[in-house]
Amino acid sequence: MARVPLPNRPARLDLFPLLAGPSPPRHSHNRTPPFAAALRLATDVVAKFAASSWGKKLAGQKAKAAMTDFDRYKAAVVKAKKARAVRKVFNQLKKAAK
Repeated sequence: MARVPLPNRPARLDLFPLLAGPSPPRHSHNRTPPFAAALRLATDVVAKFAASSWGKKLAGQKAKAAMTDFDRYKAAVVKAKKARAVRKVFNQLKKAAK
């Protein structure tokens, strides 16, 4: 039987700074779900997470997965144009350095 790899998971997931800010209340591990839900709504944790680098990365992955064939083609054309422009400037600088 082949070993099935597990999905990549963070070793430690700490969303508390997004929930309560810099100073957590004492005994925060004893929170009940309704209290946590009310705190999440009051502190707008979803928007804070979306503004974080991790949230932006996940949004980018979701947008890339939703791309159509034509969107992928347009992205490839833009990438090729950019590479062509960079290569042109690089070759000019290399020629000038000789």
